[in-house]
Amino acid sequence: MIFVIVPLGKGTKEVTAWAIRVILYTLGSMLGATLFALLMGLIGQGLHALLPGLAYTWVTALLGLLAFIFALKELRIIHLPALQIGWQVPASWMKPSRALGNTLYGIVLGAGVFTFIPFASFYLLLLWEISAGAVSLQAALLLGAIYGFFRGLPAVMGGISIIRGEYPLTITDWLIAHLGLWHAINAVALLLVSGLLLGSFIL
Repeated sequence: MIFVIVPLGKGTKEVTAWAIRVILYTLGSMLGATLFALLMGLIGQGLHALLPGLAYTWVTALLGLLAFIFALKELRIIHLPALQIGWQVPASWMKPSRALGNTLYGIVLGAGVFTFIPFASFYLLLLWEISAGAVSLQAALLLGAIYGFFRGLPAVMGGISIIRGEYPLTITDWLIAHLGLWHAINAVALLLVSGLLLGSFIL
């Protein structure tokens, strides 16, 4: 993915082109994630209208329980089916315009649901956007924008490595080689979230 986002080569012209493409990709990622968060938030508002008597404390308990279950999945203690489309963004999108292609890549990948979902915490994010949207649509949009921004960071890291004269796929190889570690860190984060949510429900 890094080679699609950033141009190979060195020099002021190439660095400028990289910066533009990464900015467009990251903005596209934020846009895609925010638009999908809007949909989740609207679903949350709809559910709130249908179930106005549902206390938010029970929603908190449900999110805490799911965070714990997702943590067990990340640790491979339990097996849950991966609910994902698994579609890959076509390289043909780059043919008309690399700038347009990078933006479209960002929008689709930022939404998160059209391609592979490597971490179970993404499902919790969607549920969080739904529950947040029931109270504040702006809160759901903020969650989406934050996710979209961090989804664009790998391209930024790859571009920086090119500016430094390094091989960009080294970063990708390093991330993949430590995939088990990222799942473990994700699991710990989910356990912390679960403890916080369930603790607030009990107290």
